[in-house]
Amino acid sequence: FTQVVILGSASFVPFMQLTASDRRAIIEDLLDIQIFSSMNNLVKDKMSVIKDKKSKIQYDMDLTAEKINLQKQNIEEHKKYNDSEIEKKQKEIFDSEHQIQKLNKDIILIQKHIDVLQNKISDYNITQKKSSKLLQLEAKLESNLKKVEKDIKFYEENDNCPTCKQQLEDKFKNKQIDERKEKSSEITSGISDIGKEIVKINQRLEEIKKVNTSISQHNNEIVKHNSTITAVNSYIVKLNKEIKELSNKKDNLEDENIKLKELKIN
Repeated sequence: FTQVVILGSASFVPFMQLTASDRRAIIEDLLDIQIFSSMNNLVKDKMSVIKDKKSKIQYDMDLTAEKINLQKQNIEEHKKYNDSEIEKKQKEIFDSEHQIQKLNKDIILIQKHIDVLQNKISDYNITQKKSSKLLQLEAKLESNLKKVEKDIKFYEENDNCPTCKQQLEDKFKNKQIDERKEKSSEITSGISDIGKEIVKINQRLEEIKKVNTSISQHNNEIVKHNSTITAVNSYIVKLNKEIKELSNKKDNLEDENIKLKELKIN
């Protein structure tokens, strides 16, 4: 040994009964080797700092990895959302086009029905003219009938001519009355026949009116169908525009990809 230490036992705690740290302190003090404990403490401190840094770096790495994973999920979700929305809008376009086809078929059927109805009232102008002529003729006959009845009344009530003051013979009067009564009968019969014809014509015009009402209703249906088709076509244009925008977002996703690159770089 190069150094020898003699420890007395009187009034001192026996060396071997000291704690390990106390024994180490005494030995280092006696042998002047405290530097090793200091260095050991320094190493422990540095190891502790390194361990803390390592933990922080590991935490940052784990956090960054989690961010990258979340960003990837976000991008995928965006793509899936875009795919889902595109598919949904494409289905809406398909349904809308099917609706337009159905409306066009309905319009064709309605137009055919209108053509059939119009053929049923092809006599409208002729019937209208006939009605007008019959009414005129009826009015003329009624006027003539009034004149004849007035003449009959005159000959029945007067014996003298009011103009020339000459006496009217009974034979003459009776002849005039008979002629006018016969004419009155003919006119009355004519008016009756015309009245019957007018009734028939009016019935036909009423039928034509009902058919025209039906045609008008069908034309309104066609107008509504065409308006619906126009609206649906506008909606299809809108959907196609939205699909194009979603497709561009799906292909690009520039902002999200930039964020992902920055996370990977950091």
